Amino acid sequence: MLLSVILQLALKGSSYNGLLQRHNIHSENVEHVVESLRNEGIDVRVVKRRDYDEETVRWADAIISAGGDGTMLLAASKVLDKSKPVIGVNTDPERSEGHLCLPVRYTHSFPEALHKLYRGEFRWQWRQRIRLFLEGTGINLTPVDLHEQQLSLEQHSKAHSAGGHQEQTSATISGPHLLPIRALNEVFIGESLSSRASYYEISVDDGPWEKQKSSGLNVCTGTGSKAW
Repeated sequence: MLLSVILQLALKGSSYNGLLQRHNIHSENVEHVVESLRNEGIDVRVVKRRDYDEETVRWADAIISAGGDGTMLLAASKVLDKSKPVIGVNTDPERSEGHLCLPVRYTHSFPEALHKLYRGEFRWQWRQRIRLFLEGTGINLTPVDLHEQQLSLEQHSKAHSAGGHQEQTSATISGPHLLPIRALNEVFIGESLSSRASYYEISVDDGPWEKQKSSGLNVCTGTGSKAW
């Protein structure tokens, strides 16, 4: 079984040993951060990406993301309280830039970062985020996290067929519905099947509505525009 996985990775241009090495580096740095926090008497709850939910965010006084910029963006998206700090630690500084994370020297010396935090030797960086409201018919009130999910053409067709039926039978939502996320980087609006063009009307700052056809619409914050 393992040999089959290695061969499949090799055919895709990936190295099993290389991936395992990066995983071990990440795991060691995560363990270093967790141990540093617990040595200071701080309660720590370690959650995987798929288990990171609203209950975890409510429990925590601060959120520490361990990964790269992508992990930091995911961690920040579910923090609705602007007074709750989100701190990023780049756990693989040799392969990841980590522009949104702490300086890379703190990856291996996290206690130093904690001591500076205790002494107030730091400056918070406030970043704007985007709130999303949905209004109309056929809206799924329970958001679906598509992270690391990919629909096949058949699945996409079935979803659209079901969505079309739902749109005909569901009632119109009264008033805008606020999604339980905040976009730190950007918001992309488009088709679930990326090869399909988007047709939409857009109005900016209560201006006239204009019809558009494109691959989708990307709305950036100041943080996200720098990434582009």
